[in-house]
Amino acid sequence: MSRTFSVTVDPDIEGNSPPNAVTISLPTPGELFVPGEQINVAGSATDYDPATSQYVAMEASAFTWELIYPNNTVTNMATGRSEFLYTLPRDAGNYTIRLTATDKYQAKASSTRQLRINSAPALPVIAMNQTNPIRIGTVITFTGSATDVEDGSIAPASLTWKFPAPINTWYGNSLATNTIPEGTHIVELSARDSKGAVSATATRQVIVSNTGPTMTIASPTENFAVVASLPFAISGSGVDVNNAAVDASTMVWELWRAGVATYTIASQTAAFNYTFDEVGHYVLTLTGKDAATPIKTGTTQRMFTVNATPSVSITWPASGTRFDLNSEITFDANLSDSPGEEAFLIASWSSSIDDDIGYGVPPLKYSNLSAGSHVISCKVINTRSKLSTSTSTMILVNTLPVGTLTYDIATYADGPDGRPIFMSTNSSMNIPMTMTTYDADTNAEVAPEKINWFFIENNIEVPFATGKTVTTQLFPLGLASITVRIYDSFAEDFEDQASATYKTGFQVWQSRLLDVGASIGNMTYLHTTTGKAYLAGYDGGNSVVNAYEFRDGLNPFLELTKDYILATTTLPSYDYLSVDAAVTDKDSKIIALGTQAGGDHYLIHDVASATARPYMLPSNTLNGATSLAMHPSDLTIGYLTVGGNKLLKFSPASKLLEETITSADGTTFNGLSRVRSIAGGTLVGKVFAADRVNNRVVRYLDYSLGSPVITSASAPVDVAVSGNYLLVLENSGKVSVHLIDSTGKSNFVMRFGGTVAGGTFTNIEGISCSGKDLFILEAGATNRVHLIRSGMTNWLSD
Repeated sequence: MSRTFSVTVDPDIEGNSPPNAVTISLPTPGELFVPGEQINVAGSATDYDPATSQYVAMEASAFTWELIYPNNTVTNMATGRSEFLYTLPRDAGNYTIRLTATDKYQAKASSTRQLRINSAPALPVIAMNQTNPIRIGTVITFTGSATDVEDGSIAPASLTWKFPAPINTWYGNSLATNTIPEGTHIVELSARDSKGAVSATATRQVIVSNTGPTMTIASPTENFAVVASLPFAISGSGVDVNNAAVDASTMVWELWRAGVATYTIASQTAAFNYTFDEVGHYVLTLTGKDAATPIKTGTTQRMFTVNATPSVSITWPASGTRFDLNSEITFDANLSDSPGEEAFLIASWSSSIDDDIGYGVPPLKYSNLSAGSHVISCKVINTRSKLSTSTSTMILVNTLPVGTLTYDIATYADGPDGRPIFMSTNSSMNIPMTMTTYDADTNAEVAPEKINWFFIENNIEVPFATGKTVTTQLFPLGLASITVRIYDSFAEDFEDQASATYKTGFQVWQSRLLDVGASIGNMTYLHTTTGKAYLAGYDGGNSVVNAYEFRDGLNPFLELTKDYILATTTLPSYDYLSVDAAVTDKDSKIIALGTQAGGDHYLIHDVASATARPYMLPSNTLNGATSLAMHPSDLTIGYLTVGGNKLLKFSPASKLLEETITSADGTTFNGLSRVRSIAGGTLVGKVFAADRVNNRVVRYLDYSLGSPVITSASAPVDVAVSGNYLLVLENSGKVSVHLIDSTGKSNFVMRFGGTVAGGTFTNIEGISCSGKDLFILEAGATNRVHLIRSGMTNWLSD
């Protein structure tokens, strides 16, 4: 508190001094007053007395008291008083009391004293750690604070709270409580400073609600997949507002399923077992009650699915399948589940040797399985429900043994596709064979007992030998199909899947020399039909046509049934030499081509008839004839080759020449050696002409000699047909085989001759084929028919 003096001197009074020692003793310096407080005010002053030359106390009448407001407004407090009681203003702030002393000469002196009227604390601040609405029983922490201009922060004890019952009044800056009752409440806070000034009251709304207990379903968990038709454990619990467990006796369990109304499945229990018979989506509701007043109910729900266990079937590989080591294997399976669950299915694949090999939606490709016998397991997993099931299959991964098959006997020829052909003089043949093996898994040969040999009979494999070498197996004529299975160390588990399979085929032919008897020589013509054979030649100067029965069997032979001596069946003046002959299939008529001693050629119709007579075609067209053929069933059609460059079509019945052909496919005939007319509507040619010098066989696709097509052959002497195979007797003594069709295409198949590989037939004159039997006329000194039997109906195929 400061004090200030002011002195007023009348200049007209010489020697007068203003009052001295103007002093305010009350209020004392530093006092703080409350608004409207009544205070004691007192003061004094002295003045100089010239008479005594001393300062003496002045009378109260000389005093004037004033109060200066914070806004400098001045009000009179008292006059003529040295002490008095004064009621302060109610507005807080800094005020100034001024005391003025005036002497008798009107000289003045003043003194001041500052005072402070106390201000109330500022409006308190209420903080709350929860947000409305607040669940009943929740601990709420209230925090309050207030400040005062004079005191600064208000002490906690000077903070007064007003709470709803049961708390009511509370002092302090913080309170944590869970006893606020349900409802909407106003919490109040006021502050008092050191002078007792009370702040305005702060308020905070608190809304407490009782929503009932908190219920929890422990099982099933959210979106859990329950297995249908099996007991399932259901459990739950609840906690009320006081963290007390909800009594199980208040609990009710209800179930909802799509299309079915909600129904109660249990009550008065917190845990039980229940069996779900229907698959689908479910909602489980648990309700419980607390112990509050009024009683409140709490509920919770849980969605889950009732599923059948997913199923899986492995579609590949099949059980027992074998794969090469390091090959890529595709694993596939059918996965199924309850409707709506298929999208959650994946397959996990594993091996009994290599463990996990992959997972995902099938198929799976994998190429790193180790060698061995694997149990492959496929586990289907519902990724949502976690339900699963498994199945398995067994496969083999290894390197198959390898083998090389060799024939331990020389081959006669190479047939179609390099098929070996063996020649025998008997109707069966022993073909020794060896299978040389190597097993990479054991780095050794395969044991002989694991090499099994089979031949195919009616599409069935028939075992005939075991071991590395087969030496005692007879094979009949025809095509033999052989299967060799080389079993490795896994054979006991996988049988044929653990074997390397080699298939081979070969043919066995038979070579027989057929004696034709001494009654014929210089043979020029051979014709065969089913069970019969005809040869043209002469015997001791007599022209003959011999007819034979072909006796089939293990040792076939030709039996002479009739020899026709042409000289005795005609007029003596017409003695001639047989050149060629033809036999019709219609009525077995024998028509012979002969030449008179003078060189003229004649046809002798129906040699077997006692009235047979020769006749000569007009203009000596027969002269130089080399070959004769007749339509198989029409006696009005015949064919001749004349002079090596003409092909004649004539009518034996009318004895008229109908057509002369000198070329085919733009090339003139040269060295026509044989014409053949062959029956059969399905044949791939009707008339065949061997054009020797031009190295071709001309095929006519109809009997009218239209539509010629060409098959290349080396100097053809004669031709025969078996099915779709054209057999050409070549001048070299070999027979070439051609696969032909009705469009003109021909493919060379093979060539053979004689009885050994690379051999030839000798003194060849003619060839004829009847099914699986090929007859080759070997004339001259040999004077025989060479029979080659393929054992197959159409020579090389059945």
